[in-house]
Amino acid sequence: MGIDSTVRKEIGRTGSRAIVARAPVRVDFAGGWTDVPKFSSIKPGIVVNAAITLYTYVTVRDIGNVNNAGYSLEIIDPKHSTAINMYSVDLDVYESVKSVADIEYNGSLDLAKAACKRYGVEGVEIITGTDAPVGSGLGTSASLGVALVTAISRFADKREASWRAADIAYRLETEELELLSGLQDQYAAALGGINIFKCVGDTVYQNSTGTITDSMYYELERRLVLCYTDQARLSSDIHRKVYDVFDKGDNVEAIDRLRVSGKWASEAFNTRSLDTLISAMDLSWDNQKKLHGSITNEGVDYFFQVAKENGMITGKACGAGGGGCLLFLADKGKEHILKKALKNVGGTIIDFKFDLNGVISWQEV
Repeated sequence: MGIDSTVRKEIGRTGSRAIVARAPVRVDFAGGWTDVPKFSSIKPGIVVNAAITLYTYVTVRDIGNVNNAGYSLEIIDPKHSTAINMYSVDLDVYESVKSVADIEYNGSLDLAKAACKRYGVEGVEIITGTDAPVGSGLGTSASLGVALVTAISRFADKREASWRAADIAYRLETEELELLSGLQDQYAAALGGINIFKCVGDTVYQNSTGTITDSMYYELERRLVLCYTDQARLSSDIHRKVYDVFDKGDNVEAIDRLRVSGKWASEAFNTRSLDTLISAMDLSWDNQKKLHGSITNEGVDYFFQVAKENGMITGKACGAGGGGCLLFLADKGKEHILKKALKNVGGTIIDFKFDLNGVISWQEV
């Protein structure tokens, strides 16, 4: 049931208790897909990624217990005293349900519904938004899930630790909503930093790469170029296609080579070797493309061609691939040349630094 114009007008009003959470998205260097339980239950996976300074925000506001400076619940939703009102800033989508008992999943704001159902939260307004483009391959849905769990659990006085928030967010997405996903995104969003994740089945073990204070990290922040292709895609659809090929035995070797790329990336950060990281990213992208034909396309290939001609040393598609964002490493002093060339062919350059905090939450003031 959609929210009417009265509710739309009151979205974001002041005067009621509100909790805000912020979780970063991530870029992945190597080992992607080996964090998917379908594959990590056969052999352990290893993936190396970095949380970055693009964030998903969630605000949870009490609409049933506001003070005199705010609005009464009767103005917001006169028919339903336990309503859950939800708004996505990115999609400009409004939806309302009468209560937790009336929640139905319909592809609209389902993660917010699932989190409310998990914690039994009613009489709230939930507003979500992200800095990252929709369908970017940066793990935005996982970042949203972690921010939702963090904000709603704190609002419900059942505050979850970051590691626990990652696990719950993953299970809401894959078990409650039955979407296909790997494990790396939720943990990057929850923990922040540059991490090496070992995945065994649906269990994740973290090995931090240490404090980001040396020249390798600064060089990566300077020379990494993140380019949005303007080709949004749904990662769950690509997962399903890759699973079908794997079940036929046609991409098993590629998955094994992706595990190797994750090990190389792990060694790169442990030894502070940029050359090893370049080899790991090359190996990762070469084998990611072998998983299914939909992981690359003419548009993606063209961006890579332009990048190679304008200072790129290595690069790969972020996340599942198929469009979204591409991550390139520029040669020394050529990042500005690479950025200009990608802009000239329709790419959007997204500037970022590494996020060191992971998910955080606070009381709105």
